[in-house]
Amino acid sequence: KPDWRQLTATLIAEAQAGDLVVPEPFWNAKPLRYYAGGRLAVYDLAPLPATPEEVQRCVEELSSVERRVWLVEDVGHYGDPDRLLYQALTARGRRVRSFRAAGIGEITLFELSR
Repeated sequence: KPDWRQLTATLIAEAQAGDLVVPEPFWNAKPLRYYAGGRLAVYDLAPLPATPEEVQRCVEELSSVERRVWLVEDVGHYGDPDRLLYQALTARGRRVRSFRAAGIGEITLFELSR
């Protein structure tokens, strides 16, 4: 069973002012917002299905607004089976931290270059 409460508590504890959480698929924004109670900025516009063009647009938008992005990724999800969003964020910045959340997926903190 996904432990959204624990993941959200971890993100709140480790996030810095201005950090943005990007769930992929986007509907995972709902439990993140619920447990965060306004203490995390959650971006729910990740493209589904992911196409190279839409992912690039998304990453350009993210990098113009925020410097640090937490990707909450359901690896292997049908909406982005090739991990295009992860690859685009990796190309745009550097991975700072990564960990697995049981039942949820891979969590990666990126520091983006503008």
